[in-house]
Amino acid sequence: MNSQNTSERRVIKLLAVVEAESITGPAKNLLEFCKRARQSDSSAPNSLPVETSLVTFARGMGSKVHDFSAPEAGSEAPSNPFVNAARSAGLSIKAIGEEYRYDMRVLDHLRQIVAALQPDIIQTHSVKSHFLMRLSGLWRQYPWVAFHHGYTTPDWKMRAYNQLDRWSLRTVKQAVTVSQAFAQQLERSGVPSKRISVLHNSIDADWIKAVSADDIQACRASLGFKDQERFILAVGRLSHEKSHVDILNALARLRETHPDLNAKFVLLGEGPERARLEQMIAALNLADRVILFGQVRDVRPFYAAAELFLLPSLSEGSPNALLEAMAASLPIVATAVGGIPEIVAHEKSAWLIAPQNPAQLADAIGRLLTDQTLATALATNARNTVVNQYSIQARVRALLEVYKPIVAASQLRRSDSPGRVELTELLD
Repeated sequence: MNSQNTSERRVIKLLAVVEAESITGPAKNLLEFCKRARQSDSSAPNSLPVETSLVTFARGMGSKVHDFSAPEAGSEAPSNPFVNAARSAGLSIKAIGEEYRYDMRVLDHLRQIVAALQPDIIQTHSVKSHFLMRLSGLWRQYPWVAFHHGYTTPDWKMRAYNQLDRWSLRTVKQAVTVSQAFAQQLERSGVPSKRISVLHNSIDADWIKAVSADDIQACRASLGFKDQERFILAVGRLSHEKSHVDILNALARLRETHPDLNAKFVLLGEGPERARLEQMIAALNLADRVILFGQVRDVRPFYAAAELFLLPSLSEGSPNALLEAMAASLPIVATAVGGIPEIVAHEKSAWLIAPQNPAQLADAIGRLLTDQTLATALATNARNTVVNQYSIQARVRALLEVYKPIVAASQLRRSDSPGRVELTELLD
């Protein structure tokens, strides 16, 4: 084999199927991987570039496949941030049209896309994509890697979807989840432990460096902060599992235990709990201390302006908001649930408390806003942890270590297929 042919074959072809319209945490991690993995990592031996094609779904655009990666597709591309971000990054992205949520006609379109691409790995990212993969039977022909992001149980419909997902994932080649707690969930659902990999989310540690002092001042001014008022921040969907009600109860308690503490709390995000939170703010007489700011496109100025970050969730996997706060060098108060204690350590890189405990939360807020030495130490250690352990490139390398043996095993069955990675190259 000449060097030109060898060069052409040194690539992993990945097809990622994901139901996404906005840039959620999982979508952000997927796009970052696609961009970073297109080139070999010179610092990693035998690193292989990954050529990723994306498939998503488009409601109300007819039962056909739309290729939004083609330049001429700009006029018909849906105006959703995920498709726009993929196109801007120069990624191949197709959308399968559907008339309703589980339009089974998408299965034939998915099979056609796979047959044309002949990927080394098919990767899925949500309950819907897991279900379609299982139902399609494609997992019998192609190695299947499923990304598991945990379950929420707000209503009976979501609980039914979760149960469906447990059925779907039992045939997966490898499940990649974001915490040991979620890995245990998968095992209880019937996924063998040897098929489960734990890989936390990642972040660009310098993501906040572009924020200037003027940006910070403008952010404070837009929120109506006075010069001496302290800035407490939380970022997340306004949903039950985020337990923002505990923050409100803690602030009411803090008013009694620390009456001289001049602080305001800002919550970024939207969701079904907004009405309940607004009622609590009025009932607890916190209107002058709490701002429900809603969804924002650029959260960086808020992190840069804040002095303390709160994450009182009842359940978490590998929260992107936590990594963002760590990278922003913020002292953090968080609940010791899910994957949070796997990322930060109590009294070293964060102050961890029990869930649904407003008294502990109030005490932690009061302590970190009055003990600058402790707050600075926690923030410094948190940032160092991000830099050393949760960089985007480290996550790319870890994912490649998941993919390489899967592709190598597949080559044993399809060793004569053209355009594939050599088995010996993967195992060296």
